[in-house]
Amino acid sequence: MKNEIDSNFAIAILALVAACVGLSFLVLAESDSMQQSEMHAGKSNEQKVTRHFQLTPCDGLDDLSCSAESVECNTSYRLGDFCRGFVMCGDTDSEPIYREQFAGCKECVDRCDQINNPVDAFDCEVQCREQFLEITPSSESG
Repeated sequence: MKNEIDSNFAIAILALVAACVGLSFLVLAESDSMQQSEMHAGKSNEQKVTRHFQLTPCDGLDDLSCSAESVECNTSYRLGDFCRGFVMCGDTDSEPIYREQFAGCKECVDRCDQINNPVDAFDCEVQCREQFLEITPSSESG
């Protein structure tokens, strides 16, 4: 019975951590987009309207695109959503901009997605997160 309680507690903690990390990436992506919009708006007099593109779909790593339409997202988290931090949308094109870490991150998470046990799959994802969040653009320059 104690092992059952411990495993349920571990699943709950993993879900909470995953939701928090996913939410933090949404906030960071929005901050990046706002900074880019401000830079583009002040940079050119020719560009009168700055469009804001949003990464869609709201979760997952497949079939990513950028939409100028406002998209409402829930707070669900899918395995690997942290890799979306390596993708952003520009202000003048609807194509996603992939940082070089995205492909390796997605490949790592795709391996985790093959694991049938959800706890083990999220443990695997934690290893991917540790590996790829150490290699951020700011740490590459230093």
